[in-house]
Amino acid sequence: MVASKQAALGRSSYLPLWCKSYYSFLEGASAPDELVAAAAAYELPGIALSDRDGLYGVVRAHVAAREHGVQLLHGAELSLSGGRVVLMYALDRAGYGSLSQLITRGRSRRPKGESLLEPEDLLEFQPSVKGSGRFVLVLPVLNETASGLVELLFPAFGRTRLFLGAVRHEIPEDRQRHALLLDLSRRYGLRSVATPEVLYHAPDRQRLQDVLTSIRHGVKLSEAGTRLRPNNRYALPTPNLMQQRYQDIPEALSTGLELLERAEFGLEMLEYRYPEEPLPEGYSSEGRLRELCQHGAHERYGESLPEQVRLQLEKELALIRELRYEGYFLTMYEIVAFCRAQGILCQGRGSAANSVVCYSLGITAVDPVRMQLLFERFLS
Repeated sequence: MVASKQAALGRSSYLPLWCKSYYSFLEGASAPDELVAAAAAYELPGIALSDRDGLYGVVRAHVAAREHGVQLLHGAELSLSGGRVVLMYALDRAGYGSLSQLITRGRSRRPKGESLLEPEDLLEFQPSVKGSGRFVLVLPVLNETASGLVELLFPAFGRTRLFLGAVRHEIPEDRQRHALLLDLSRRYGLRSVATPEVLYHAPDRQRLQDVLTSIRHGVKLSEAGTRLRPNNRYALPTPNLMQQRYQDIPEALSTGLELLERAEFGLEMLEYRYPEEPLPEGYSSEGRLRELCQHGAHERYGESLPEQVRLQLEKELALIRELRYEGYFLTMYEIVAFCRAQGILCQGRGSAANSVVCYSLGITAVDPVRMQLLFERFLS
C-alpha cells in the first residue's frame, strides 16, 4: 500500500520522522491530530510521531491517522546522557514493547518530567538476529557527539537498523552538520534519512513555540535570545520544500519512505493482558481454573452436580475463556485461600455473588443458581 502511494506521489514525497506534538511539554506547539491532518493535506503517505521520552500522543495520532487515511509510524525521541538524543521507531509489536520499556527505564531514573538513558541501554534491547524487525534507530547528526554514538551502536545494529538523521532547517549549522554526516556515512556505510525537527504543523505557530520555550527556561520572551529557534523552518515542511532542502541528497527522502514500508505495528494490535499467574507445571490458566471450579462445585453441591449448576458453570467458564479473564479469578482464589489460611475474615461482595465460579472457588457464600442471579451483571 505504501509503495503504491509512493509511486503515485512521485519522488517529491517523504516521511516526516521527527515530529513532536504538545505532549513534548513546553516544546511542541501543535496537537498530534493537527500534525497528522497537515501530513494528509500535503498528501504524504505517513507521519512519525516522535515525542520526547514518551508515547502520550499516540492515541490521538492513531485516531487522526485512521480518519485521514495516513499511516502512523510510532516512535519517540530518547534522551541520552551528555545531552544526546536518538530517535527510535517501532516496526512491530515487540519493538513497541522495547520502546515502552526504554521510556519507563529512562523516566524511573530521574525526577518527574525528566528522563535519562545511557547508550548501553539501547544495546540491551537489540534483537538477537541482525536485520530482524522490532525497531530502528535514527541518530540525528547535530554535532560531533554523534561520532561516538555511531561507533558504539553500529556493531550491534548494523546498516539495516541504524540510520543517520540529516537535520536541516536552513540555518548556518546545516553546512557543518552535512559535513559530519558525510564523514560518518563514508566511515560506516550508513544511509542518511531526512530528519528535520518538526515542532508545529504550520509556520504561524512559531510565535507560540517561542512562548513555550521562554516558559520552559523561565525567562521573559524578550530575554530568551538564542534559546529560541532561529526561524519558522520547524514547521511540517511541504513535499516541495523538502525536495528543495535536500536536493543534493534526494535519497534521504526515499529512505524515510522505506522505513514506513517496513513498519507493521499499529495500536489496533494491542489488547489488555492480565499478568500471568504462577501455575503448577503442565497447567494452563484455563485448565487450572476449570479444575479448581470443578473441585469447589462438588464441595458446594455434592458428588453429582445439578444440571442447572453444570450448565451455568460451563457458560461462565466459556465466557471467561473468551475474554481471557482466567488470571483474574485465579488471583482472587489465591487471595481468599491465603486469608483463610491466616485466619483473616474475607468475603467477595456486591455482584461477585452472581457468579457460580466465584461461589465454587469459595470467594462468595451465596448460591447464584438457587437465587437466580445474573452472571453478566458481575462480569460487566
